Amino acid sequence: MLLSQLKLNYQATIININCQEALKNRLKDIGVEIGTSIKLVRTAPFNDPLEFCCNGIYFAIRKSDCDKIEVK
Repeated sequence: MLLSQLKLNYQATIININCQEALKNRLKDIGVEIGTSIKLVRTAPFNDPLEFCCNGIYFAIRKSDCDKIEVK
């Protein structure tokens, strides 16, 4: 399943990140890596961007970038 398909207030584990190195590094800086749990907390109007919580840190990601992150 893709991260963009995660339902509100559900938690999942990241299994793959298929994006550019710049975005991978930015995500890694806030603790978003393979094997970590992530939860969808809020969506903006029109569902873009999406706000997530990972390791106690809240952040927003564009839906197009969420389409490149696989979760289970």
